[in-house]
Amino acid sequence: MALFAICLDSLSQLQKGVPLDILLINLVGSFALGTLYGIAALTKMKLWLKDGIGTGIIGSFTTFSTFCIGTIRLAQSHAFLALVYVVISLSFGPLFAYAGDRTALWVGARKETEVGEVSV
Repeated sequence: MALFAICLDSLSQLQKGVPLDILLINLVGSFALGTLYGIAALTKMKLWLKDGIGTGIIGSFTTFSTFCIGTIRLAQSHAFLALVYVVISLSFGPLFAYAGDRTALWVGARKETEVGEVSV
C-alpha cells in the first residue's frame, strides 16, 4: 500500500490532468468486486446473484470506457504519464480485487470462529 501511496502522490504532483478520480473509483470497485466474490464463496451465493451484483452494480460503478477516455486525454498532453497511469491501473486493480477477496474471507473466518466459540 505504501507503493500505491507513493505512485498516487507522484502522479498528482507531476500533472493535474491525471484522472485520479477515475483511478480511485476503479480501485474501490476492484476491492468491492473482490469482496463480493469472497462473500459469495463463504455464503454459497447463487451464481445469478453474484453476477448480477458484480456486473450490474459494481460494473456500473467502474467503467472501462471512462478509464479509456481519461487515458486518451492524458496521453494527448503527457504520453509518459498516461503510460504510468495505465500501468498503475492495471497493476493495482487486480491487487485491490485480491485484497477485497482476502478481506472477506478473513472476516468470514473470524466470524465462524466467534460463533463456534459461543456455541461450544
